[in-house]
Amino acid sequence: MFSHTRLSLFQQCPLRYRFRHIDRIKIESARGVEAFLGSRVHEALEKLYKDLMYERMLSLEDLLSYYESIWDKEWGSDVIIVNQEYDQDNYRRMGRRFLCDYYNRHHPFDESRTLGLEIRIDLEMDGVQIVGYIDRLSKIDEHHLQIHDYKTGNRLLTQQEADADRQLALYALMVKEMYPAVEEVDLVWHYLAFDETIVSKRKPSQLQSLKDETLELIRRIESCHDFPPSRSALCSWCEYQSICPEFKHSCDLKNESTDYSPEEGQEMVDRYASLKLELKEIQRPYEKELESLEESIVHFSQQHGLNTVYGSRHKVKVTKKESFQLPRKNSKEQEKLIAYLHEAEVWNMMTSLDNASLQEMLTKDDDFRAQLESSLPGLITKEARFNTRLSERKDVPEEEEV
Repeated sequence: MFSHTRLSLFQQCPLRYRFRHIDRIKIESARGVEAFLGSRVHEALEKLYKDLMYERMLSLEDLLSYYESIWDKEWGSDVIIVNQEYDQDNYRRMGRRFLCDYYNRHHPFDESRTLGLEIRIDLEMDGVQIVGYIDRLSKIDEHHLQIHDYKTGNRLLTQQEADADRQLALYALMVKEMYPAVEEVDLVWHYLAFDETIVSKRKPSQLQSLKDETLELIRRIESCHDFPPSRSALCSWCEYQSICPEFKHSCDLKNESTDYSPEEGQEMVDRYASLKLELKEIQRPYEKELESLEESIVHFSQQHGLNTVYGSRHKVKVTKKESFQLPRKNSKEQEKLIAYLHEAEVWNMMTSLDNASLQEMLTKDDDFRAQLESSLPGLITKEARFNTRLSERKDVPEEEEV
């Protein structure tokens, strides 16, 4: 059985997928405050529409009172706040604002008729079962339904991203299977932090393409054998660090049976580092001259409009690459960036959240870059780098040995 969340997890990190869904390793993990906030807001909205289905209209005061009660009931010491600039009350007040804005915008909630809340839906595609959960399904008329998804993250989806989103489009496939008479299904995102609603539709041809792509991804998962780890910023939120080969040596290994003890591994790394430092000292006298020559070659290539500069027997290829300077690893600035990306639910739009993927998104998505720069001014800067690569010339005959 597969779901959008399960498919996305494989794309983000195959090893984490294996630990969770194949090995079924259960590890208790802390809850992020963003997920906690989202759950409480979802529960309050579910209460609002459930009461409406029973002909009871909650007042805004009653809705907020319910929200406060479930917040207090569920809050615990296992809820983690990564961004230390804010505390529990900041996030609590955010949820109140989300509910107030939504209530005032949609009251008296008669735009459509609710068919169900937190609905589990299933679809079988070529013998494979896909499952999903819809926050709210509503009806405009007999041939027109709406799938509603409530978002509490601090990043607003662009229309382009909405039109490419897999999750709600998969749900549209499932809904059309459940209701054959339905001709039109709206995909509706409610971005509560912005008091904005985004709507997208899918043509039958687009849904067929999505079905084909999803089946292809499932075949990749089913035929996968090695499930390699994929290191990225999302590792900071992973519950499997203690058993992941990328991180487990930094954890307590004394109770494990391994080929090397942790102390032996430490000795090897220390010796390796010592040799590296010795080699660096030997190379040091030449580094400044090499750096100066490299800068001169780059300047020469730019001055004369060249991509390759030729010597008598070698050549140097010069390439220019523009990129964004990201915060240093383990710095406070990186913590702020990770917290922003987590709140913005960026991983729903990306295969992984490593530096390369983030660089690509910053380069191609102007809206995302603008929102990030607005939320965290000065955290990223754009820079141009030149790379040089030395190789032998193939057009020069080799010298004869004397």
